[in-house]
Amino acid sequence: MKKRQLIWIGLIGVIMASCGGKYKITGKTNLISDGETILLQKQNNEQFEIVDSATVTNGSFSFKGEQKSPAIAILVHLNDKQSQIPPQLIALEEGDIYVTLDSVSHISGTPLNDRLQMYETKRRSYDTRIRNITNRYLKDYLSGQLSDSTFVILKKAFDKEQKGLETLTRNYILANTDNVTSIYLFLQNSFLFSPEEQRELIAHAAPSFKKNPAVKKVSHMLDRLKNVEPGMPYIDLPLQTIEGKETSLSTYIDKGKYILLDFWASWCPPCRRQTPYLKQRNYILFTPNKRN
Repeated sequence: MKKRQLIWIGLIGVIMASCGGKYKITGKTNLISDGETILLQKQNNEQFEIVDSATVTNGSFSFKGEQKSPAIAILVHLNDKQSQIPPQLIALEEGDIYVTLDSVSHISGTPLNDRLQMYETKRRSYDTRIRNITNRYLKDYLSGQLSDSTFVILKKAFDKEQKGLETLTRNYILANTDNVTSIYLFLQNSFLFSPEEQRELIAHAAPSFKKNPAVKKVSHMLDRLKNVEPGMPYIDLPLQTIEGKETSLSTYIDKGKYILLDFWASWCPPCRRQTPYLKQRNYILFTPNKRN
C-alpha cells in the first residue's frame, strides 16, 4: 500500500512539474484592425527574438506558451511603422497576463506585471510633465521669446521632474533586484544615474542581478571610468612631438593650472584644417607613439 502511495505521489509530482511555467496572454485593442498581426518577442541576451504571433480578431488576441523562469518580452504590432501603439513591455511569467494595447496601454494579472504597471503609471506622469516643459522651452527658444527668467523657471521645473523620475526608478530597481524587470529598467534608465549611483545600485543588488552579462559589462565600464573621474591622478601618457622628440604628459603638467588635451586624427579633414590655428595659439602638437 505504501509503495502504491509513493508511486502516485511521484506521478503527481511529474504532472505538476510538466504544467509549471505555463502562461496565457489575453489582449484587447481598439487601435489595431482585425486581421493584423501582433508579435511576441522575448529578450535573449541583448536582443529581442520573435517567439510567437497572433492575429487580431474582434479586437482581441491571445498567446499561450511555457516560460519556466520569468523573462522580459514585448508585444509589437507587425505593421509597427504605421502603428499608433509603441512596443509594449511585459514580464513573461507563469499565469494569466492581461494586456490592453491602446494609446495608453495597460498590463496586469501576474505579480511582476502588476509591479511593472504600477511603475509605468507613475512614470507616465513624470514623462508627460517633462515633455510639456521641453516643448515649452523649444517653442519659446525657436520663436526668440525665451527670456532669462523663463529659462530659470523651466530649468527648475525640469530638474524637479527629472529628480522625481530618478527617485521612482531607483526605488523600483532596489526593491526588485531579485527579478528580471529591475535588470531591464536599470539598463534602460542608466542615464538617470551618475556612475557612482550606478555602482551603488549594483552593489546593493541581488546576486542574480550582478551576474547578468549586460550588468557585468556596465560594471566593467564603470570600473574603467574610475580612472578619469575628478580627483583621480592623471595617466602619464608617452608623447612624441611633431618634430619627433620623445616626451611625456608629466613634462607639461604645472600644479594649479589646467591642461587641455585635444585628441584628433590625421584622417579627419576638419581636424587638419584647425592645425594652423592651433600653432598660432601656441598649442603644442604631438603625434601618436608607436605601440609596443
